[in-house]
Amino acid sequence: MIIRTELYKFQARQGRLALAHLRDHASLMVRTRGCLEARVARSPDDSDQYLVYSRWDSRESHGTMALQLRRNQEAQKLLLALLPLLEGEPRVGHYEALED
Repeated sequence: MIIRTELYKFQARQGRLALAHLRDHASLMVRTRGCLEARVARSPDDSDQYLVYSRWDSRESHGTMALQLRRNQEAQKLLLALLPLLEGEPRVGHYEALED
């Protein structure tokens, strides 16, 4: 299983506006084959910092998602709406889940 994290820091007082776009982004991911879950979380200490967390059934599914979203017009519109609200680039991480 692959876990993907996307940490977003928005300009001052832009977090609420960005939240709707992040929820739509998570919704697009969850509709992608292989996505088991996608959630949006806000920092309790900074209302302009958000995390999008997703779980994928395999590396292949996760890799395919990036290609599919690049070709998706709705995803491109979301990206264009988020860019002017950001303070710096999002930090994206990919992790393999360890079984206990």
